[in-house]
Amino acid sequence: GSKEKLYREVHVRGWKKLQDWFMYQLSLIPEYEGLDVDAIQRLILESVKILNTFIANNVAFQRLVTWDALEGGKVTRSLWEDMRKPLVEHFHNLIEVGKEMGVISKEYDAAHTL
Repeated sequence: GSKEKLYREVHVRGWKKLQDWFMYQLSLIPEYEGLDVDAIQRLILESVKILNTFIANNVAFQRLVTWDALEGGKVTRSLWEDMRKPLVEHFHNLIEVGKEMGVISKEYDAAHTL
């Protein structure tokens, strides 16, 4: 019914806000392709800082995602392709570059991020 649609829309808005804000903040940082080890390390730290700052300033969104996870994650999973995947891929790619450059341990599994 309409209650489920509203619940989903609140999720969509939260994830969209995170995605837009994260990508905007990231656009302020130079691309990591071809950068040196120090630049990659700074970019990894900055990406984590951007994500954590968003979560700290959007506690209601964090609660909503946590509640959805406790209920099986149906809504959050349904938003994978459009909302969550671009963020996860960014972190995964960044971690893989960091591993190749020796900034992050080779044993670290990027799948454990986000």
